Amino acid sequence: MTGVQTCALPICDYDLVLDGTDNFATRYLVNDTCVLLNKPYVWGSIYRFDGQVSVFWNEHGPNYRDLYPVPPPPGMVPSCAEGGVLGVLCATVGAIQATEAVKLITGIGETLLGRLMVYDALEMTFREIKIRKDPEGEPITGLIEFIRSTPLLIQVYFLFYVFPNYGLNLSAMQAGIIGIALHYACYTAEVYRAGLDAVPRSQWEAVTALNMKPWTAYRDVILPQALRPVLPALGNYLISILKDTPVLSAITVVEIMQRAKNIGSESFRYLEPITMVGVFFLILSLGLAWCVRRLENRMELAR
Repeated sequence: MTGVQTCALPICDYDLVLDGTDNFATRYLVNDTCVLLNKPYVWGSIYRFDGQVSVFWNEHGPNYRDLYPVPPPPGMVPSCAEGGVLGVLCATVGAIQATEAVKLITGIGETLLGRLMVYDALEMTFREIKIRKDPEGEPITGLIEFIRSTPLLIQVYFLFYVFPNYGLNLSAMQAGIIGIALHYACYTAEVYRAGLDAVPRSQWEAVTALNMKPWTAYRDVILPQALRPVLPALGNYLISILKDTPVLSAITVVEIMQRAKNIGSESFRYLEPITMVGVFFLILSLGLAWCVRRLENRMELAR
């Protein structure tokens, strides 16, 4: 053990992590958590007739983002259910992961840290690929990357079902509001950052040369230029927040979609209530899109 960890994450109680998950969002989440907590991370992956195994430990070598800096676009890589997988690959890759875990715990032998083992079951061959830390890779700093790498459903589950075990009790509505707010705040923060970065450097130099107060400079010069290009993206996130509210039914929030399902279960007629919910979301989304477009046009006219 490396000492007592004081955090609310279950992973804090363990010395290392073995990961056999089959989706990129979870892999990035586990990797980033291990980086922040300085935990060794034994990763394994299978697809069709191939398997991959490696060890990541950011303090002593590369992490998962050095191998795959960004996740592939949705739909580019088929899931195991879509592409199929040779069942016995699980045993082979799992045995290699267990061996790496034993070596890490006992401190014997040479682990796969800095090496990627690729197993081809059809050819029955193993090959090795060197992995090095990316000197230009962005550091994993914590909250924003952690939340952006996690599905909203998992976040609200943690807020409502896990956090009470550590003394933080929230109602379903409170957990839902906080979960959605944190989730989309991390995305919109990057949008705002992109908008500020798009403001020409000469504008920053001008407000400095004029000795303008920071609040006045941002209100009158910087923010009007930063908001115009990012307004469509902010509008999209506003509509996404609206459409993600049915996720909260998973933590017992009775929102409009859950109400429609309750009505359907009572009357055994799901078509009418579900259709009405769909029309309601469509009308609200179109209304929000129209408001965002009007605001965008007004800002263009004010230039």
